[in-house]
Amino acid sequence: QQLFSPTVQRDMLDVFASAGELARGVASSYKQWRALAAELEDLDRTSQEKLRLADLWAFQCKEIEAVAPQLGEDAEHENERRILGNVVRLQESAGAAYAALYDDAHSAVAQLGTALKRLDEVARIDASILEVVASLKSASIGVDEAAHGLRHYVGTLEADPKRLDEVESRLAAIEKIKRKYGATIGEILAFLDQVKSDLATAENSTQRRQEIEKEIARAAAAYESAASKLSTKRREAAARLSQRVERELAALAMEKTRVEIRVEPSGPGTHESDRSGWSEHGSDAIRILISPNPGEEPKPLEKIASGGEMSRVALALKTCTGEHPGKSAGQSASESAGKAAPLTLVFDEVDAGVGGSAAEAVGRRLKKLSRVSQVLCVTHLPQIAGFADHHYSVEKHTVKGRTVAAIEELTPDARTREIGRMLSGERVTPEALRHAEQLIKFAVE
Repeated sequence: QQLFSPTVQRDMLDVFASAGELARGVASSYKQWRALAAELEDLDRTSQEKLRLADLWAFQCKEIEAVAPQLGEDAEHENERRILGNVVRLQESAGAAYAALYDDAHSAVAQLGTALKRLDEVARIDASILEVVASLKSASIGVDEAAHGLRHYVGTLEADPKRLDEVESRLAAIEKIKRKYGATIGEILAFLDQVKSDLATAENSTQRRQEIEKEIARAAAAYESAASKLSTKRREAAARLSQRVERELAALAMEKTRVEIRVEPSGPGTHESDRSGWSEHGSDAIRILISPNPGEEPKPLEKIASGGEMSRVALALKTCTGEHPGKSAGQSASESAGKAAPLTLVFDEVDAGVGGSAAEAVGRRLKKLSRVSQVLCVTHLPQIAGFADHHYSVEKHTVKGRTVAAIEELTPDARTREIGRMLSGERVTPEALRHAEQLIKFAVE
């Protein structure tokens, strides 16, 4: 059944042609060409939308760049706005603090000075108080420095309505773009970078398209060259394989059968711009056609009516190609046999219409195939049965009104008797047994 598949027929021809390296080159070239074609399709699909968005992106860039926000400036302006909006309150509070520390008659500086004078008197009498005196002197220096700092701070406080307006306007501008482009200035700047990138992509799409088209042309030329070489090799191999299969079929009592293996373009047209037939397996459609009888037009394998003919055609093809499951083009059957699970080939009616030397030829070919595959053959010919490694007998019986089939593996003696029966009929003669023994011995040799 697999032989009806165009894929299997193509792979069988490639194996016979030892075209593995060429086939891999074609597959690689096709994948490269297809990837570039897909990129171009995606570019064409998105470029129109990107061009429509380009005006929006340009406006967004212009709006953000007009504000030109800087990282951290919103926090700085917020603090400045609080100060400018509370200058009077700050002046009053800071001035009162300065007076308490330095300016009043009972300021902290004056009180510390008085305390130090008193303690100096104490220290002249009791030196143990010197540590307290040192602490107060340090505190006095700190209070004095703080008072000078407050005086400077109060001097900087000045109502500036114009600057307050400027700060509030700046914060309003930043808040406006925050509502549109991000909750923080960092997010806004990241959005700006993305928009610039999208704009550059949209503006460069035409140039990129031209580059891809050139790359596609080079990849297509490489594919066509590789596919052409593969097609030539396939056509040459197809002619040889057809002749060899015909010779095999002649030995299988189908000497008038004609075999034609067609290698044709797989696309609907032949114009070089038509690439619909391209694939990673090349640009060929492979078909095996058979004409079992003179005067008949060659037909696809699945159109052959006779199951026996189909079995012998399959046997001939398998014999000629040495095909094995998992085997790639250019790999021998013996190499693949050690790397892949064996295939099971079932032949039914392969002996239909044959006998004598033709039956022997069928048996020999089945035996050859059994070296790399498991072969199951249903046969009524002793010449074929004699080549088997294992012989089973299948019989029908009626048990309690129902028909059942029973299968039994035959011992060597039972096998001789069965082949003798196949030779002479129900009555097994001594001559038939001797003939059966000769058949088995001949097949083993």
